[in-house]
Amino acid sequence: MAELSRSEANQTTVERTDSLAVDSDYRQKLVSDDDHDPTQYGANGTETVEYNGTVWEPEGNYTYYPSEGEIQFQRDENGSANVTYQYEIPQNQVADDQLQTATKGFGKIMIAAVGLAFVSLFLFIAGFAARKMGVGQTSYRGR
Repeated sequence: MAELSRSEANQTTVERTDSLAVDSDYRQKLVSDDDHDPTQYGANGTETVEYNGTVWEPEGNYTYYPSEGEIQFQRDENGSANVTYQYEIPQNQVADDQLQTATKGFGKIMIAAVGLAFVSLFLFIAGFAARKMGVGQTSYRGR
């Protein structure tokens, strides 16, 4: 997921494919993460629905609600359909995504550095305490 977000951060067009159960009883959200929700960018996307190798036309098969980023099937079929959707990201959002990706990576590096510093400090204090207590030292007398 991180690589996907990183590669998408450099793009102005995003294409995703979701596999959704074909059930006419409810609307289904097309995206599962908030980083690239097409509803943030308005109704400027396209969608393609494929079921068992056949591309469905919207009329009578499904309704796409671009402002909500949802799809509702008008048919009940066994299994799932692959829904591929594509949308444009505004240029200012691309820059924001690049900054957000860099910030997340920097945060993880800082957590690792603090953890390493803590372990090093603990080992230094433990070694100092052991030396003061004489742990591991042998006492012998020379002739």
